[in-house]
Order: sequence, then structure tokens, then C-alpha cells
Amino acid sequence: MKTEHEWKDPSVSGRNREASHTPIGVFCDEAAALRGERIAGPFVQLLDGEWKFHLAPSPQECPPVFWEET
Repeated sequence: MKTEHEWKDPSVSGRNREASHTPIGVFCDEAAALRGERIAGPFVQLLDGEWKFHLAPSPQECPPVFWEET
């Protein structure tokens, strides 16, 4: 169905947007859930901060204890 204006076409539900999704997470208690404090709970580990990386050419060349601090 080709219409004069795309916004009149009921088969077009969105342009240039990300797909809808439900945010999934765990709250520490009901009060925190009602306040929407998802990040403040004990079940969240933020990945901000300094990271150390080692890029190996292959898995066989990865250091044997790569997880230990140097």
C-alpha cells in the first residue's frame, strides 16, 4: 500500500529508532523498586573505571593467569 504520506500508512510504525525493549533488572526491595533505584542495589556491578587488557593473537598465547593483578 503506497500512500501519499508515510505517516498515513498504518503499516509504518517507526523510522530511525531502536526497537522497543523492557529494561530488566533486580531491585533490593520494594521501596527501591518504587523509587526506580536500579543501579543503587547490591545486585549491580558497574563496569566504569580502569581496565587492563591483554590482546593475544590466539587463545593459546594468552597468559596462563591473566586474571591476576600484575
